[in-house]
Amino acid sequence: MQSLTDLDTNIGNSGFEVVMVNRTIDPALEELLQIAHCIALDCPITKVGVLAQRLAELVTGHMGGAVRDANVMLAQWMERIKELKTSLHTSVLPIGSIDIGLSRHRALLFKVFADNMRMPCRLVKGTHYTGVEDDAVNIIKLEDESEFLVDLMGAPGALIPADILSVKETTFKPYNLKINRIPSMHSSNDIGVSYSRPKPLLGEGSSQNAALESSSPLDIRSSSENAESMPPFPGKSGDTTVASSGTSDWWTPN
Repeated sequence: MQSLTDLDTNIGNSGFEVVMVNRTIDPALEELLQIAHCIALDCPITKVGVLAQRLAELVTGHMGGAVRDANVMLAQWMERIKELKTSLHTSVLPIGSIDIGLSRHRALLFKVFADNMRMPCRLVKGTHYTGVEDDAVNIIKLEDESEFLVDLMGAPGALIPADILSVKETTFKPYNLKINRIPSMHSSNDIGVSYSRPKPLLGEGSSQNAALESSSPLDIRSSSENAESMPPFPGKSGDTTVASSGTSDWWTPN
């Protein structure tokens, strides 16, 4: 496995996809976080579901919109990653620079938003949650302790009851509140450094690989359902990190 320094200077085919999450050197990420904070200020503190849906719209709007055809999105991503590596002269891509995102990129950005808002959120991967081993998804916890998967792909902002995972054959309707759509803006984001090592791209239905590492070691745990959960990112200026089972209060600027 190559070092982050080697990957930073290597724009060739390293076999790794590295996504950096660092607001201090990613102006696009910083801008996105500021927009997310404004969204949080406009949401009642007791309406975690509304905030999650609006943040999902922000993520999706930044990363290519709703996915109607997974093959088309995958082709667009493969072309875009080549352009980014060439223009940035590195294989280490700031997450704010990713404007065409697969499910793993969208789930990571949503996780960054959620942790900065101190909104209970888990980033998980595995067949138990997505149906595909290398796809990633976010699970949020509402005020009544119920958990929902956040759709960032086909129906951005839809909240799908997490208990559907325990039912093998059933039909369900996403839980989707009627909310005002956020303004279309370019954004930026940042938080620590995150680094992902994917397998070669597969036929993307949501994402390819959410095995994430960080400059400060992240404790990635595998559950009995063959899924991985990622811990919170640190908040701005070294704010205390919030566990996925944290409170429903989210961070807002003074």
